[in-house]
Amino acid sequence: PNIAHHQPSVTASSLTAQRKNESLLSLTLWSIVGITQSSDPLGIADDCPRIRRPWHELTQDERDLYISGLLQVRANGGGDIDTDDFIAIASVHEDVFAPVTHKASNYLFWHGYFVWELENRIRALGGKYSCFGMPYWDFTMEAGRETDPLIFHTGLGGNGNPDDSYAVNGYSWRHSTEEYWIPFNCLAQNDAYPVCSLKRALRTNFDIPTAQEMGKGIINNPDFTGFAKWYATGYNPVHLYTGIDFLNSPNPVITSYDPIWYLFHSMVQYHQAIWTDCNEYDLVDPDELDDAPLAYKPYCIHGECVSPSKFPAEWMGMGLDDAMHFGGILQDKEWSYIHDHDLTVRKLYHLPRWGIVYDLGNEEGFYAKSGLKEYCQGKLNDKWFITNTDNPYAPQNDELFASAVHGSDSYLTFNSALILIGALVLVVVYSLYYVAKKQSKKIGITGGVNGVYGAVEYF
Repeated sequence: PNIAHHQPSVTASSLTAQRKNESLLSLTLWSIVGITQSSDPLGIADDCPRIRRPWHELTQDERDLYISGLLQVRANGGGDIDTDDFIAIASVHEDVFAPVTHKASNYLFWHGYFVWELENRIRALGGKYSCFGMPYWDFTMEAGRETDPLIFHTGLGGNGNPDDSYAVNGYSWRHSTEEYWIPFNCLAQNDAYPVCSLKRALRTNFDIPTAQEMGKGIINNPDFTGFAKWYATGYNPVHLYTGIDFLNSPNPVITSYDPIWYLFHSMVQYHQAIWTDCNEYDLVDPDELDDAPLAYKPYCIHGECVSPSKFPAEWMGMGLDDAMHFGGILQDKEWSYIHDHDLTVRKLYHLPRWGIVYDLGNEEGFYAKSGLKEYCQGKLNDKWFITNTDNPYAPQNDELFASAVHGSDSYLTFNSALILIGALVLVVVYSLYYVAKKQSKKIGITGGVNGVYGAVEYF
């Protein structure tokens, strides 16, 4: 009898598992080399990378990891403003200094930090949350669907109740106000400060940009100043659901208290990262960014930066090493990075330093439709971006990942062992090369600024 089919070492499934295991080891190599390159100067190395995947490609169970994790963080706060970690993070964006930052060159980095901190609070729950990475909302998929956005059908609730001050809890979202509350706009029937319902009101006339429009803006603005000002003035998708006066300035701008906001800003950081990578500014060493004005150039167009009258002048620095100012109560929390450290653009510039990796997904979404797949050909840094097929941490590979982590030899092949050994050798070689490069070569990217600028929107 033919016994070939009984040999597990040659079946299609085992070969697939073998390749996936080798991918896991390759990603492990990425982690090791990434830490070696930066020597973990920030002291924040993670046990596993923060792989950020597209929200629309996740199963509902995968989405629930974010939803349940966020609800648990809120539950741990006990309904108290002073002890709710999420409130501490969200409070910065609502602070009176925030409008200044929104008109300054460091605003993209400033926002990205909030996403990282919420990731941290969810990862700190342990267990299944330990390797959580913030998914991203590809808002370009909402173009043409503004009256019934896809994001409203993914477990985060939808439009608010027009007969009860647009409250979302218990109307389009099954979670009660006690489970998820915000300390503003206490207008609904059962609101009692500070435990007040989340509010959303869809606008009747609002256009979401297409992937092609976003891609064109990223591609056509290769200098930082042009890119940052274009991004700030062009689009603000979170205002799709702030279509009522009390959700807009001069009232408190409280979008940062909505769970969708963090998925949105994960996408914003994706756009910033792919702009950085595809213009090859990821190749500029953090210590050499001073010589690369196309990669970053400080600016501020808020009146307070020109003539400070409400805030201290030292808050107005937007240079690579100027400490960003954070209002609210986040800095008071011992677990926050900014409790003990200044945060600067230089520290935030390179994603691998913060353990962040973006999964481009099935490559049929934004990456392909935007034109970036062609523009970035041959430039993508595999320490910044991967695809589903490269991602052994993806849920479909959970069994394999557990096997690899816990030491099972079910899929540990000779090739896998060679990769692991090679990884260790490469760390040593790479370290020596990196030191030599630092001493003998200085990367400089210079040039002018090209772009048309307008007023910066608050988001």
